[in-house]
Amino acid sequence: MSDDLTDAMLDLIERLGELAKEDRILRQRIRSVARAIVDIADEPDEEEASEQTNRESSDSEEPVPFELPQRLYGNLGEDVEERIDHGEGALTKTFTVSSDELPLIVQRCRLKAEGARWAIEREKLLDEGKDFRTEIEPHDRAIIERAKELPDCFLWMNNPSVPIAADPRLLEDVAGCFDTVASILELLSTMMEQGDGDSEYFHRGLEILAEAQSALRASVERVDALPDKDQQRVFTWLRNATAERKIYIPRFMRADDKADPTEWREIAQRVEDHREYYGATRRRTRDRRSLLNRIQYHVQRVLTQPHGEHEHDWERVMEAVEELIEDGMPPSSPELRGLIVPVIDQIPEEQALSDSVKLVLREIDRFLSELPASSETAYAAVRTPEVAQAGALLEGKSVVMIGGSCRPSAKEAIERALNLEELIWIETTEHQSISEFEPYIAKPEVAMVLLAIRWSSHSYGDVKSFCDRYGKPLVRLPGGYNPNQVAAQILRQSSGQLNGGT
Repeated sequence: MSDDLTDAMLDLIERLGELAKEDRILRQRIRSVARAIVDIADEPDEEEASEQTNRESSDSEEPVPFELPQRLYGNLGEDVEERIDHGEGALTKTFTVSSDELPLIVQRCRLKAEGARWAIEREKLLDEGKDFRTEIEPHDRAIIERAKELPDCFLWMNNPSVPIAADPRLLEDVAGCFDTVASILELLSTMMEQGDGDSEYFHRGLEILAEAQSALRASVERVDALPDKDQQRVFTWLRNATAERKIYIPRFMRADDKADPTEWREIAQRVEDHREYYGATRRRTRDRRSLLNRIQYHVQRVLTQPHGEHEHDWERVMEAVEELIEDGMPPSSPELRGLIVPVIDQIPEEQALSDSVKLVLREIDRFLSELPASSETAYAAVRTPEVAQAGALLEGKSVVMIGGSCRPSAKEAIERALNLEELIWIETTEHQSISEFEPYIAKPEVAMVLLAIRWSSHSYGDVKSFCDRYGKPLVRLPGGYNPNQVAAQILRQSSGQLNGGT
């Protein structure tokens, strides 16, 4: 080589060095040329190749020669020209994506997030003059080998032929967007696995995914990369999922309605908030189911063992009801009501009732009051001897019942069991004047007054003053309306007064 050519090359190298100090893209191009030259120089001639083969044959423990970066990035199975229509523009090839593919997409997105962060770190190490062979090349090998283990995983951000973004923050956004898409996909997959693929939580998750994948698409465009296939797959799956469920997502489903890629942290936080809310809801549902099962078990014991000792069963039932109401279950819950109705009038008189339990019983009482007499058969049980005795004392007479909501079935059952002419049931409300009761109690055909203290907002003394005035016995009903319970209380509290009047 002539001295003039040597001087010219040195001048060129010196000039490139000066320009490269201010031009990040130029530095990257120089590195690519240098690697290509090293790649050529590293190719063994026939003699070297023969010696290498002999060494490999004689020593099976000899390490496999390291491939240079350009070889590592090749042949990863990515067709970068394959694009789908994302709201506008022509499409080269369309494909469908099933829900079964989501876990694999999640893995690729996570690895691409790592790849983007490594690209930033790699450039930094090169700028600092770190040794390529010992501090950079091993990381190149490791991440590319991991990509090869995943089907169709192309780490375009780590390919030397792809320009590195001049602003590292652009690649940071790419990494964050990939991670965010992976997170919401994981959550949606979990929901489908748990049978919540049509729930409101799933629908909300789809809306978050729409924004996350749109932000990812925008972040890729900002670094001048070709469309990312996994982002396209996510969009395709999302479009199919919303179509199947007839869900309309108003934002971020068109190419001209892009999410801001710099907002990925806020989107990621919403993903975590949604995950936490969904998890808490699932736990609450599980806990509620456990409490309902507990109630069902102990109620069944009461029903199947009518003569057994059930103090423990009632305590467990009342505890479970109270926990359910405190956890937010409405007192009018049909599921809870269905478990309590069969035994509502068997609750022991001495059973302590919390305010939460009283709310439930009041709602059940209101519900039963709206049923026609033919709809309820809870009072068709075998009658006790007390029913016949009380019926003989009250036959052909009228009785006033104060408190609660009039249940047609209970009214009819009491009238029939006690041989009454009529059960005059006075429903009560809070702050109701007791003066409204007096005309009914004063009727000469009325032989007795029943006060349903569980449901009445009026005190025993208020009502008793009228009963004393007109000489009518007052019977307090601490339990339900089952004729057996009513008859037992009548005989216990007023049989003598009734006998004296006959």
